[in-house]
Amino acid sequence: MSEIVKLENISKAFRRGGILRREYVWAVRNASLAIASGSRIAVVGESGSGKTTLARIISGLEKPSNGYVYWFGKRVDELSEKEFRELREKIQYVHQDPYTSLNPVRTVYDTLADPLRKRGTDNVEERVKELLRLVKITPPEYFFNKFPYHLSGGMRQRLAIARALTASPHLIVADEPISMVDMSLRVSVLDVLLGLNREVGLAVMMISHDIAAAYYFAREGGLLYVMYGGRITECGPSEKVVLNPLHPYTRLLLLATPQHRKSFFRERISMMAKYASAKGETAIRVKEGVEVCPYIARCPFAASECESAIELREVEAGHYVACKRLDALPGWTPPPWYWFASKRDVV
Repeated sequence: MSEIVKLENISKAFRRGGILRREYVWAVRNASLAIASGSRIAVVGESGSGKTTLARIISGLEKPSNGYVYWFGKRVDELSEKEFRELREKIQYVHQDPYTSLNPVRTVYDTLADPLRKRGTDNVEERVKELLRLVKITPPEYFFNKFPYHLSGGMRQRLAIARALTASPHLIVADEPISMVDMSLRVSVLDVLLGLNREVGLAVMMISHDIAAAYYFAREGGLLYVMYGGRITECGPSEKVVLNPLHPYTRLLLLATPQHRKSFFRERISMMAKYASAKGETAIRVKEGVEVCPYIARCPFAASECESAIELREVEAGHYVACKRLDALPGWTPPPWYWFASKRDVV
């Protein structure tokens, strides 16, 4: 498969402070990844982990402070303005908030028809119907004259996805597409993205803070990336990351997901106790300007060896982790939703 996007050691710093005081916050540090045509990637992490900044760099909405971005094999910083516009259109970004990303005075039909007309699409009405069917807004004709405020949060997000499809993209980058959608409607949005990947062949990248939703999206052939403190801490095939998480932060993300089975709840308490009883070296001090593991201040297994920079290393085929304390981790049992999501068919 050909590469749509490739990142090489990308870093992004944002300036803060006044004129006399210049400080920089590194939102992303030394991130590298590749997105191939037809692939499926989920990026998960808590707020402030750098996942949205990474997505915006991939989409051309932010410029990296360091490193290189390649679109379709071409370095983005070497593209002419015309080439940049043409290639950027093939990578569509779907914003997190469907309540503000859609124009409230445009009907559903106009939201899709206007960009199609600007691109010289023939038979616009039929194409609008096709796009609405793709995102499961049916019957299409019923929604033509509806405004965004007539739609549920899930429908609005699916309409935003349909609008992205008007550009006939090769890649869709969906930033937290279910965070502002009712719990009962979240799967419908994920299933639309899955359908575009599996049935249409689009590459899709999804950003989320919910590792269960990220796994549901990336299962069966997708990749799961975990970010913390601006760095990719673990990545690999989704089944490997969930079945055998090797970074302490990945494990805590999984343990924090809601559970409905009493047996696993008791096991989770036991596993959390193991984490609580782990004796990290409390004398560790993080010096300003010194490269250390980003999780060192919170990790119960931290040791002096974590005070140096930690790079991703392959521990099994395709499974990478940035941690030097693998031998200190306790045993692991996957959460119940892993088996449920693995067996569930896409709607």
